[in-house]
Amino acid sequence: MQKKIKLLDGSLSYPLEKKGHNLNKKLWTGDALINDPNAIKKVHKDYLAAGVDFISTSTYQISYKVLKEMGYNLNEIKDIFKRSVDLAKCAIKETKIKKEIKIVGSYGPFGASLSNGSEYTGRYNTPNQIIEKFHIENMNIIKELDIDIVLYETIPCLREIEILSKIL
Repeated sequence: MQKKIKLLDGSLSYPLEKKGHNLNKKLWTGDALINDPNAIKKVHKDYLAAGVDFISTSTYQISYKVLKEMGYNLNEIKDIFKRSVDLAKCAIKETKIKKEIKIVGSYGPFGASLSNGSEYTGRYNTPNQIIEKFHIENMNIIKELDIDIVLYETIPCLREIEILSKIL
């Protein structure tokens, strides 16, 4: 059996910061998704030109909870999630890549919504029901997106993995 190596794109934050974007904000790269979507598309195109097989959405820090707290309504929140997929698709189309490129929906842990570093420690002083609600609200939007893979990144604790496994 022949095995073929597949490449996933890399960081969105580093290329954006290198181009002068200040990502020291609650939404991190999600801020560029909302305020400078062409910058996200450009990073996608650079990764595609480098030969990746998978492009990740710019939604790690994006969540229903945080966007709602920022004053967005449900339709606007859905549009922001969808925009991340549309930018990946547009980058694929514009680069005229011949091989099949998969779109990976990138989503962060509950702690990413707290902006206190707990997405790395898993030390949430939060009941399971709140964490579950966070992920269910996101999943209700994610399931409507045209993505090939759902990727939860930086899940820092077994408790949250168990919650996600139950939902998925």
